[in-house]
Amino acid sequence: MYEIAFAQREPWLREMPFAPVPGQAFDASNVERALALTWEEHCVECATPECFDTCPLHEARSDGACARFDYGIVPNEAFAGLFDFGADLRFRRWGKLEARLVHASVFAAPFGQRDPEAVSRTTNPGEVARWITEADALVVEAWSPESEPFDLVLEYFVLHPGGRESRMRRSLELAPGHNLHRIPVAELNVDPDHTNGFIHLTPDRAGRRVVFTWLDVVTYRSDAATTSTPAGERVPAAKVKCVAWDLDNTLWDGVLINGIDPEANVRAETVACIKALDERGVLQTIVSKNDWEQAWDAVGQLELQEFFLHPAINWGQKSENLKTVAQRLNIGLDTFAMVDDSAFERSEVQQALPEVRVFSDEAIPTLLERSELDLPVTDASRTRRQSYLAETERQEIRAAFTGDYLDFLRSCAMIVELFQLSADPEGERHVLRCWELLQRSNQLNLSGTRYERDAFDALVGTEGVVPVAFRCRDRFGNYGVVGYATLDEREAAPVVRDLVISCRVAQKRVEQAFLAWICNRYAERGHKAVDADLFLGGRNALITKALHQGGWSIAKMSGKRMLMRRSLADPARLARELAAEPLTIEGDATLA
Repeated sequence: MYEIAFAQREPWLREMPFAPVPGQAFDASNVERALALTWEEHCVECATPECFDTCPLHEARSDGACARFDYGIVPNEAFAGLFDFGADLRFRRWGKLEARLVHASVFAAPFGQRDPEAVSRTTNPGEVARWITEADALVVEAWSPESEPFDLVLEYFVLHPGGRESRMRRSLELAPGHNLHRIPVAELNVDPDHTNGFIHLTPDRAGRRVVFTWLDVVTYRSDAATTSTPAGERVPAAKVKCVAWDLDNTLWDGVLINGIDPEANVRAETVACIKALDERGVLQTIVSKNDWEQAWDAVGQLELQEFFLHPAINWGQKSENLKTVAQRLNIGLDTFAMVDDSAFERSEVQQALPEVRVFSDEAIPTLLERSELDLPVTDASRTRRQSYLAETERQEIRAAFTGDYLDFLRSCAMIVELFQLSADPEGERHVLRCWELLQRSNQLNLSGTRYERDAFDALVGTEGVVPVAFRCRDRFGNYGVVGYATLDEREAAPVVRDLVISCRVAQKRVEQAFLAWICNRYAERGHKAVDADLFLGGRNALITKALHQGGWSIAKMSGKRMLMRRSLADPARLARELAAEPLTIEGDATLA
């Protein structure tokens, strides 16, 4: 329950939108009922009404109260928790979010149905306080678009004739993106006899933006398996992008430090699986507890070194090593799978990283048959590993580069070559690659649409639709086909329906340059504006940021879809923007 009556959508719409990460939301399936407190906008130095005349920070809301959030509490429909929206707000100086144990609604599961018969409201503060003492946890789920972590201070206090008494105070760290905290109700020290209680949240400093999806007290089902980490919050992605291999009793039989000969004991079925996965474009690494030099030399004896990126061979926790590898590859942990003979190691990773798939070595014979590893073999898939090796070289040179990042990108001499897809047999491999990109890419995906293959083939041949693919190369090598866009010219203003870019070229300004090229193309054709159909979901924050920084504004918003628009009224400015990009865009004759 949120005080949304004073929400100001116009200033909120000028904010840069951002989207939740799928598969990480708090799972309510283990919750029996939830108490929805009423959260309101307040000031940490509140002394109403006297302070209205004396406080230099006072800014009146429509009801005369003080506005301590930039645009009130706005229902953001790109998010969902207990309600079908997230509570989106930005704290001003001295702003706090506060709830009283007076008015509340008790929701019984299932919450998504919002069955009126499953909701009971009470104005009896004693009843609410007693219900809280019987509950399990205060769930705080929040999404932060900030670029750095910050703290929210959570406090529960009561007012009584003797004054204000703090019962609990703690800091909750909010990292960029998704955050989930469960505070045991016992820590709140709620006393049913003191019904004049308050809970509030204040940031470590002004200007912090947060979207809350759960800020409610819950009771878990008595038959729930756990109350600390309900299942389903962090789940694997649909497809695996990287397989992490153990070595002992997985790649070879026996333990290396015991003196076994890896060549004599190598498992042929594991080697065959490694090579087949490489053909499919699945990246691979090693996560093994071993001595680095001895183990890496053994892998070299088997002539398999070239298949593994950023191998983690040490004595550290495997979950931490997986985090490091994911960061270096710039892919999500939910796209990882680990193959390990040790039940202990599999359990350690499952507990720390539930989004990572884990397989026993006994699963190796059937691993290639699994749907999450059923990926098409294409020209791009066969060279994916080489592309990542070239990217490693780029990163090493970048680390030694003394100029700024744009100067480094210019030194790479990157060229983006655009061409129109065709459904003829010669263009089939490019159609397959672009379809694969739409299926696999998450971080740079405008629409989030996962086309069935037949539907995508039909789209490519649709009159009035321009299916644009692009390949990239630079002085380090060829990236291959790394992007696709659907340009719909059937509307009065052209619409970018899809734009998907491989994470191989993420952060290299390919998306910004491509958007600048689109604007120039349609400005030259006399159009006054171009639109982009953006889905506020998945992990498409990078493409959302590119639109925002490129001068696109919100034209319309409906649920999780947002129509972004770029004015083409100043062609000279658009041309300067394209010329300033640190890479070159080349289009073939079909796109002129």
